[in-house]
Amino acid sequence: ASLALLRRDLARLGLQRADDAPEPEDHLGALFEAMAQLILIGAPPSRQAAFLEAHIAPWAARCLDDVAAHPGAGPYRVVAEFAIEFLASEREALAEQEVPA
Repeated sequence: ASLALLRRDLARLGLQRADDAPEPEDHLGALFEAMAQLILIGAPPSRQAAFLEAHIAPWAARCLDDVAAHPGAGPYRVVAEFAIEFLASEREALAEQEVPA
């Protein structure tokens, strides 16, 4: 998803980039932080899942796989492997929490 769509969705959720943050919101660390904020504010699982599927799931696993496979990844390999497993379990947990309408 584009940065404009991400910013729109963050604004709808009441989230925005910190004024002192020099980088745009579309990097993995910022997206994970947005997910953490959704959990902290008590956003329904359906909103969490929608954000995850729209802005993280389409590309994060591939990015993390690339990091984990890189010969020079060093300690980031373990972080990437953890994040891959975390994303898979988060998607599964959110899918289990969704209640049919």
